[in-house]
Amino acid sequence: MTRNPKDLSPHPLIRRFPRWKRGTDEWTAFVGDIKSHAIQHPLLITTDDLVVDGETRRLAAIAAGLDQVPVRQVANEEIPTIVLRELLLRRNLTKSQLAYCAAPILIAAFKEGCLARDNMLRSGGRLPTLPDTAESYALQLGLSPRLIAQSAELRRKFDEHQHDLFLFSSADTAANLAKWGLDPKERHSLKDYFERAVFDEDHPISLGGALAGVGFMLDRARKDGLGCPPHTGARPRGADRQLKLFAEGWTTLGQRYDYWQKFDAEHKAEAAKAVRASVAAMPDDLLDELRRATTTEWRKRTAYDTKEN
Repeated sequence: MTRNPKDLSPHPLIRRFPRWKRGTDEWTAFVGDIKSHAIQHPLLITTDDLVVDGETRRLAAIAAGLDQVPVRQVANEEIPTIVLRELLLRRNLTKSQLAYCAAPILIAAFKEGCLARDNMLRSGGRLPTLPDTAESYALQLGLSPRLIAQSAELRRKFDEHQHDLFLFSSADTAANLAKWGLDPKERHSLKDYFERAVFDEDHPISLGGALAGVGFMLDRARKDGLGCPPHTGARPRGADRQLKLFAEGWTTLGQRYDYWQKFDAEHKAEAAKAVRASVAAMPDDLLDELRRATTTEWRKRTAYDTKEN
């Protein structure tokens, strides 16, 4: 069975997967190989001509000028397992990227497993051993429940505010928008910005960093939407600006935590010195806020670790 690659499109579950950029050495070599040897393994597609495995090959086939590619149709109940398998083979993804892509697939795979167990029970066959929850699937795949929970929360925020547009006006966010081909002067949805930030090729942010950024944007939007009361001397006008800069500083810091994972021991030691110096200069009440925040977060992570073990 064959199809014109231009008549196919990616399944929604794989549409966000990172792929080679056109013009890179890897992409050029891959297209050249397709031109020379065509596509040897069929693309896996649904009955609606949605690609669930082989989207990069489909795009390369179009670039190579092929008008027909081999395909094999798969049943709908196979889709989550196939997509998840393709996702787990992508070793170039960060844990946050993997969790963001995997969350909806894990839920679908869990439902598929429950359906298979029900069918087996009705037929009198032997029950398969299945995880109790979607989070259990995540653990078996090396993803912490915390990351899956962050992914679900981020997606929920995106859906809840899908029609809301925000102005990303800081120097860093404007530079990012320009790099991604978006107009920094225009307003964009939370998903437009933070999904791209999670999958940025140069400096991807973590899901925690994305959630922190979303929270900051929503807080600022609420304040702007309600309108700020006129200043009557109770608080200096400059204090609002300082508060904004202070919050932006912590948000930007949260978007840089992935750097730490890439540091070697020497660089981590140098970075730790900077952290200690900053902490040493904190006012007592701010230091106490930081202590309480870190204690609470550590308890949460310890609880997740206990569940995982």
